[in-house]
Amino acid sequence: MQRASLAHSIQVQYLAVDGPQTAANAAAYFNSLALRQCQVVIAVGEAPGGALVDGKDRFPGLRYVVVGETAPLDGVTVVPETTADRVTSAVENTVGEMATSGGN
Repeated sequence: MQRASLAHSIQVQYLAVDGPQTAANAAAYFNSLALRQCQVVIAVGEAPGGALVDGKDRFPGLRYVVVGETAPLDGVTVVPETTADRVTSAVENTVGEMATSGGN
């Protein structure tokens, strides 16, 4: 995210899910980002990904990215989880494309 921030002059914010790694617990973190009107929300891991999938329809104006193995989802860009370098590059490129395509 820091590389995407520097490369595309965008502000990024990282929130780690504290406590049990469940979609229900991660929902508060997802909602926090969505209510702050972040243009792009990226979820990495099963719990954050589940929270994003469960909550994305409540915030239709945002753009979503899930890192990991997941089925294609309407309105969600999926970045396959391979090597750390590939994920980093894919997320940076995806966020950059979203940033230059007009935000929302």
